[in-house]
Amino acid sequence: MDLPSIHFVQMLSRLTPSAKTLLNSLTSTIKNKPECRIRVIGYGGSSKRYQQLSWDRVNAVIRYLVEKQGIAENRFIFSSGEEGDHKIVDLMMTSEQGPESTPAPHPNLRANSQQAAPAKSNSSSKTQAKAKAPVKKQGKKS
Repeated sequence: MDLPSIHFVQMLSRLTPSAKTLLNSLTSTIKNKPECRIRVIGYGGSSKRYQQLSWDRVNAVIRYLVEKQGIAENRFIFSSGEEGDHKIVDLMMTSEQGPESTPAPHPNLRANSQQAAPAKSNSSSKTQAKAKAPVKKQGKKS
């Protein structure tokens, strides 16, 4: 059984409010069929950037359904980097087996919305640069 597609905007992997609403509406369907697993399919093709974006989007959908809707993580089959429209993630009910998760294919290419830790280090390096700036100026005056 195919479920509706989840649409994403631009190069972001964050769920939009309409995507969350759609996932919320699918929750009862998914919970009412405990024998089924859900294949979550992201599309990226041959581009490394789109493969990583695909992985991030599949992960966002699964994380939302597990953490916000209480669906068991072992019910999901993680599938990313497939050929197709990189702006969507498809969900499909199935009885097949597959991986519940996979490692990120190109973590260094993650979208800015996914890089919380590096953003902190950038701001701290800016602070360090400001702290070092007066030292450089004093050194030049001498």
